[in-house]
Amino acid sequence: MKNSIRKIFLVVAGGNAAAERHFEDIIQNKRNLNEIRQFLPEAQIKNLEEIYHNSPFIVWGSVPGPLNETRWEKIEPGDIVLILNRGRIRFVGEIAAKVRNKDLAKYFWRETPEGNTWELMYFIVNEERVNVPLSKVNSLFGYAENYSPRGFSMINEKSVESFALNYVDILGVLKKIEKG
Repeated sequence: MKNSIRKIFLVVAGGNAAAERHFEDIIQNKRNLNEIRQFLPEAQIKNLEEIYHNSPFIVWGSVPGPLNETRWEKIEPGDIVLILNRGRIRFVGEIAAKVRNKDLAKYFWRETPEGNTWELMYFIVNEERVNVPLSKVNSLFGYAENYSPRGFSMINEKSVESFALNYVDILGVLKKIEKG
């Protein structure tokens, strides 16, 4: 049963002016395959074509570092991602694919002042817009109500397993919370 439980990742998309622009540009407005063809090998483009069928998509990335790389390595297609902005879950979706690509990251987000990129990238499908305060969800995963993640994190697998046994569907729970 453990293998059937999908991991859940939290992504904070926003928090400063540049991140807010990226949230709007990459997540709210989405991107398309034609603009990224030059950055990816043909096999990765074919995979993304099979996933998106030329539809616009959401993609996000993280800056390399020991914690982010460990989390990124754990990502598998079908895992869940909750995209947070201004303390609220704004989107829930599934991981479709991941790539590590500095040039594509620079194209989307440029570089940090230190010269880093958000090259640990993940493509998202089946995204649904929601508008749920994170504080309303924290206790479902064993966090304090005021817990506020930073950047890219992963919910503890035991907490996700417990959630799945009690509630099954994260999107259904979020929609129910959203309706009050």
